[in-house]
Amino acid sequence: MNLCIGHRLFLSAFVMGVLSLTMVTSGCGESLPPGPARAQVTGTVTFAGKPVPYGTITFVPEPGSGLPVSGADIRNGKYEVTNHGGVPVGKHRVEIHGWDSSPANLGPADVSDAAVKPLIPEKFNTQSELKLTVESAAPVQKDFDLK
Repeated sequence: MNLCIGHRLFLSAFVMGVLSLTMVTSGCGESLPPGPARAQVTGTVTFAGKPVPYGTITFVPEPGSGLPVSGADIRNGKYEVTNHGGVPVGKHRVEIHGWDSSPANLGPADVSDAAVKPLIPEKFNTQSELKLTVESAAPVQKDFDLK
C-alpha cells in the first residue's frame, strides 16, 4: 500500500510539474501587444516673433481614436517629444501653453496671477484649432509660429 501511495504522489508531482512547465513555456517568446506606432516630433514655438521661454505642448488624439495623449516641455522656444517613442501616428489637436517665467521655479510667495501670467492666448491651448497629422514613425519637424 505504501508503494501505491508513493507512486500516486510521484505521478501527481510529475503531472503538476509538466503542467507548470507547459504554462510557463507557453508564454515564452510572446510579448504584450504592441502599442501604436509613434514618431519623435521636434520643433520650435514662437509667439509674436519671439521664442516661448517656458511652456508645454500637448498632442491630443482625435476623439474615438483610442490613442494616448503625448507632449513635452518647451524651453527657450524648443520642444522634443520622445517619451514612449514620441507622438502616436494619427491626427492630433495641438495645445500650447506658455509663460514668461517658469512656474516650477517660482517660490510660493511668487505664485500669483501676475507672476505666472499666461503668455499664449486660449485660442492656442484650451480652444486650440492647431492640428498635426503624424503620417508614419519617421521623425517629424514641426514649428509653430503663433501670432
